[in-house]
Amino acid sequence: IIKKRYINKNKLIIVMIDLSYTKLVLLILSFALSAIPLHIAVNLLEGKSTWFKAIFVNFLVALASFLIGLKIDKYSGLISFLLLLLVYKIMFRMGWFRSFIAWLLQLGIIALFWMGVYWIAGIVLF
Repeated sequence: IIKKRYINKNKLIIVMIDLSYTKLVLLILSFALSAIPLHIAVNLLEGKSTWFKAIFVNFLVALASFLIGLKIDKYSGLISFLLLLLVYKIMFRMGWFRSFIAWLLQLGIIALFWMGVYWIAGIVLF
């Protein structure tokens, strides 16, 4: 909690800004930004996607992967990946193969974005 004091007409006014709202806004913004490559990839594969559905799918997959990681130790990565494909399949009305290709395209779009950022910044990658 941040406390700021303001003096207004000889009265002390204490304003408290709760950082949890800031964290919530940043969390929502990060899910929205991470949904952009997913939305583009699904639309390229002619799946049924909207921005809000892509945000919801990212949130759902992140939550499910977190819960799987808490309960299962040995094969949690594989189970989370298969669950990701299942969620893509159901939510975007695609098959298993197109869900896998959408996941690969999403990774490719993210990689191209960061290569462009590094190129603009003048950082040599290879």
